[in-house]
Amino acid sequence: MRASVRFAITVAVATAVGMSGLGMAGANASTTAVTACQTRPSAAGYVKAENAKPGSTGWMYSTTRNTGLEAFANLTSASCGQMLRLMVSTTAPTATVTAWRMGYYQGKGGRAVFTSDSFKTRVQAAAVSDPATRMRRAPWTTTLAMRIDGRFVPGSYVLKVTDSRGGQTYVPLTVQDPASRTPLLVVSESLTWAAYNPWGGISAYSGYHGAADRALGASLDRPYDKNHGAATYFTDEYPLIRLIEQNGLDAGYVTDVDVHDNPDLLQQHRGVLLGAHAEYWTAPMRYGFDAARGAGVNLAVLGANTGYWQVRMQASNFGLNRAFAISRDASLDPVTATVPQAATIRFRDLPAAQPEAKLIGQQYEGCPNVSGNMVLSAPAWPLPDLAAGTVLPLGVQQEFDRATPQTAPDSGYLQVLASSPLNCNGATTYANVTYYTATSGAGVFSAGTIGWVCQLWGSACPWGAGPTSATTRAVFVATTERLVRAMAAGPLGASHPSTATGVPVAQASSVVAGTGPTSGNADAHDSGCPSHRRKAAARPVPLDADDDDDDQDRDDGTLPTQLTSGIGAFRPWLPPSS
Repeated sequence: MRASVRFAITVAVATAVGMSGLGMAGANASTTAVTACQTRPSAAGYVKAENAKPGSTGWMYSTTRNTGLEAFANLTSASCGQMLRLMVSTTAPTATVTAWRMGYYQGKGGRAVFTSDSFKTRVQAAAVSDPATRMRRAPWTTTLAMRIDGRFVPGSYVLKVTDSRGGQTYVPLTVQDPASRTPLLVVSESLTWAAYNPWGGISAYSGYHGAADRALGASLDRPYDKNHGAATYFTDEYPLIRLIEQNGLDAGYVTDVDVHDNPDLLQQHRGVLLGAHAEYWTAPMRYGFDAARGAGVNLAVLGANTGYWQVRMQASNFGLNRAFAISRDASLDPVTATVPQAATIRFRDLPAAQPEAKLIGQQYEGCPNVSGNMVLSAPAWPLPDLAAGTVLPLGVQQEFDRATPQTAPDSGYLQVLASSPLNCNGATTYANVTYYTATSGAGVFSAGTIGWVCQLWGSACPWGAGPTSATTRAVFVATTERLVRAMAAGPLGASHPSTATGVPVAQASSVVAGTGPTSGNADAHDSGCPSHRRKAAARPVPLDADDDDDDQDRDDGTLPTQLTSGIGAFRPWLPPSS
């Protein structure tokens, strides 16, 4: 039996308490009485029991006031007993925070489990920049310290901060049960949110001068700039969570950072679910998902562009795994010469290539900002009983995956359930829905579009393609419900073995550059994605301490070496021996 291994990050931890973030001078502390932690907070039936409690729509954003309110937490996930620190900046003198557990709750969508006393707030410092990578972070001190206690039932949360002048903002938070053995596990995509986050003026995709001065790293130590601090939580994850909990299915909740830290946790469950856009993975994450599939754990990828870029986790003043390197160009990564397998490029372009399709069944096609109808070419389980050729209006949105004969999964028979022709810069390409069962018994389903989850609930996806079709929603909801129920019961290879339909002939003969496992320049692959401010990734100009011509974001001090791209302390991650 292989011992479970907890993976430690390969860089040192910043230890100076009192530096930005960990400094507690002047911080508020929650004075609310603490509720004892439960022995088994995610025991069988906990989701159904939790959702029977009265819900409310008070979690919804309900203001037009702009008070400059922003916030972030020192953790992406927490478990009962941990101290959570909240960093808040606003022009208002005081604020409160309410923790909302998100689910179904009689259609209300959330339940308030905690509301703080009023605490003092102030305007905090501007962004600072890592001179070596342009990575932005918020050098803020703690505003409120609060203990995660027994009231915080495991689940997916948003902390809604409201200031005394009417401003509102969100901070996403996952509350996990480390001992959870729930049938299902939902993995939140905090790394992808961080990569796209332009807070401080620069993201991993774009700087002040387009892609030329993009950041070569991303930090979790800052607010999310978009959607009132929620990033893409309400479109990429919440509709799936709402549906799971509406059906009373027991699911555990973790983030991708948790999977990086302990990849073996995936094997504590029968099925693992990913939302719309889990683009950024680490080497331990990829190992963990491969190993889970090999152990018979089912996987549902209800999105596209998944597991595409490899990143390397780094420490910050808050501790481990609060930042990551992402050069997206091997020539810009200082470890390429010595440890090329650790370079922060596409998994499919590593020396020992790991195309996403070998795990997922298909992979990102490289034609963003394209939407169109989904065509069910060979509908079979878990799709409803529909005729071949059935069209689902706007079933494919924004980014999509494609299956090819060259990138078939490592094991099992691949079924292509939908083959939807799309126009990609004047050429015909295809978006697919795929399913296969591996020799281990695991089933792997891939929706192949970022537009799947957002059409499970709500009036429309955020990209302006048009309102959600009632037909499309009905098929997506029915498919998702059938899939997750069967995943929760055990290995899909026993109950729903796949059959080899293969890639349709017309599609197989129409390969667009960018599909294969070694498709050339990785930066050209991400050629444009307006909804995420993506830019063609030209090579960045030389980096210096301040990359623009103003003083707005000038660095106010040197970051710890652990935050920079100087990798003297770097040691390559290796999977455990069997």
